[in-house]
Amino acid sequence: MLSATKVPGESTSIRVSPASASNPMDVMAGDAFRQFFSTDVRGKAPLGFAAFFMDCALLPPERRSHRLWLVGEVCCVFAGLMLFFASTVPDLEATDNLGVVATCIGSFAVLGLVVACIFSASNVMMCSTPDLTCCYVGCKMMGWAMFYLLNGTILTFAAFVLHSLARANGAVLGWIVCGMGIALFVSVNVFCATTMIAFFPLPQYHQQAWYYQAFGPNLVLSNWIMGRRSVREGADIQLAKMLAGPIPDDLRLVLDGGPGV
Repeated sequence: MLSATKVPGESTSIRVSPASASNPMDVMAGDAFRQFFSTDVRGKAPLGFAAFFMDCALLPPERRSHRLWLVGEVCCVFAGLMLFFASTVPDLEATDNLGVVATCIGSFAVLGLVVACIFSASNVMMCSTPDLTCCYVGCKMMGWAMFYLLNGTILTFAAFVLHSLARANGAVLGWIVCGMGIALFVSVNVFCATTMIAFFPLPQYHQQAWYYQAFGPNLVLSNWIMGRRSVREGADIQLAKMLAGPIPDDLRLVLDGGPGV
């Protein structure tokens, strides 16, 4: 995998091994980065959540692993904090239907957050070299971590609201909590649509079909806010801006169709 090595005395240059053209891991990573830095994805499998982190390839090679470490540590800490809260939601002694549903959802959220912690820590422990192949592996790890962190957080939110309804046993207080939960959930979605999705459409463009279905309203709102007709239109704009800046030598070699990473 380590077909690209740092040249002593150089901060942004990577020497590519002659054997990299036959290395399947390097070929896979190179194909993935060429796909990410393009909006022509016909006949290709979506990159998924890994796309949210693949822009780190634009950093100088010696800073890539540090960026992945930082993101991994932040996700691990956030998942851990959410885990403390989520673990208080499940009521294993619940007997009513609503309480059982809340417990099932809350338990799944707890397990998902545990997995998110594991995957985030794996990136920090394993990805320590500056080559694009290692960078791609780190992005894949963080993609899986983000998947479980996102879904675990959403399920924790839902489980808490359902748990409150179950404990209130039909009282007005339970419905007040439910109303607050719905209002805050809508506000979070509006925030994501008008900031992260609106200004960073390229990673959104590389998501899978289920993501487009689940977050369709967010994507529509972001397109409306930005005055564009589709996610691809925004992705083209962001991609042009990214490629107009400095591009490390190893990434430029890959984007130009070079033999390896």
